[in-house]
Formats: sequence, structure tokens, C-alpha cells
Amino acid sequence: QPFFGLVKAPDSGDSTKIMYLTPRFAGIQAGVSYATQNQSEAQSVIALKTTTPSYKDFWEFGANYTGTFAGFSVALGATGSMGSGEDRQFPPFAAPTQLEDFFAWQAGAQLGYAGFKFGGGYIDGDDFGARRNTEAGDATAWHVGASYTAGPFAIGVTYADAEGAKSDFVTYAEDYKTYGGGVAYTVAPGLVLQADLMYIDEEVVNTTSGFRADNEGYVAVVSTRLNF
Repeated sequence: QPFFGLVKAPDSGDSTKIMYLTPRFAGIQAGVSYATQNQSEAQSVIALKTTTPSYKDFWEFGANYTGTFAGFSVALGATGSMGSGEDRQFPPFAAPTQLEDFFAWQAGAQLGYAGFKFGGGYIDGDDFGARRNTEAGDATAWHVGASYTAGPFAIGVTYADAEGAKSDFVTYAEDYKTYGGGVAYTVAPGLVLQADLMYIDEEVVNTTSGFRADNEGYVAVVSTRLNF
């Protein structure tokens, strides 16, 4: 989903922006960024800018903490983002699409001990990705996960539950669940073999026609990763 992946907090991606990150002090680091135009990489021209719904004045800010205590590792983080919806034609020559303004936030935590890690978070996406004057409501998501690492082997499981507007600005996911698991093996320092399996179950509604549908599916990935 270009705009909202349902289990991901709204962000401006690689849009052209200005950004400042503080040095990490006592385990704490913070940052803020501003993009005049979301989904713009300094390549937009007038003929194209008027055809794609987007956001202007896109602000992002957040802080995180990492530390260790008596063998436990702790990571905490919180972010926020906000933007003003714009009135654009999508596709060209269709009725203008006006996006809702939004203020979104998320918070999460992870705790680790002796090869085990447990974590989770909550996202309030507000009206990000939603058109004005539709039934699409707030976007929310929460997720939990756990992993265990022993030598070169690692295994993990995850679960997420979400609802929100999808990237076509017409479809709204009333219920979106994912169940996933994966294993990884470090062949050599920096070289990892990995396999993942995820099950997705969602209930969606077209906010224009009222048509409803249930979608289910599996995603399986086998991959290698090289870090250097």
C-alpha cells in the first residue's frame, strides 16, 4: 500500500524533506522532519502534481530509548506525524479527491533476555489515507511478537490486528489480521538464510458502492541476506 499498509504508521517515506536527529544521550535520541509535499522527490511537475492525492506540510517527530539492566535489554519508542490533505483529481478527469487532515501517533516497546525478545506496539493512524465525506473512519493497529536466538539459529512469531483506509482512497478495511512466523540461520558472519510464512485475513468495504468482500491469503518467502 503506497499510503497506508494498515500495520504501519503514516510516514513521508523518501519525500524531499529537512530533518534533524539529536545525538544519543543517556540512551535517548529524538528527531523531527518536515516535508512540504508528501510523495514528492523534487521531481514533480505541474501536469503530474494535480493528478495524485497527497498531503502537504507533512511533519514527523519522535524519540526512542535503548538500554540494558541486569542482563535485560530494553527499547522504547514513540513517534507522531501530521499533514494537511489536498484536493486532487485521481484518476485524471475524475471527480476531485480530497483527503482528510490527520494527526497520527504510535508507541512500542521491546524487552530482551537470554536470547528471548518480546515486543509490541499500538498505532493510531487517525484519518490518514481517508477521503473526506466517506464512511472510512480512524485507522488503528496493534501488534505483538516474540523471537528466540540460539547460536546461529533464530525463530520468531508475530500477530497484528488493524483497520483503516487503503491506498485507493475508496476501500476501507474493517478488519485486517496477520499471523506470521519465520526462521533464520546465520551461515557465516553477515550471511543469513531465512524463511517466512504469513497468513492474512481481511474484511473490506467499498465506501462508494457499499460492496463488501472477505480476502484471505498466504505469503511465503525464502531469502538470503548479506550484511556488510
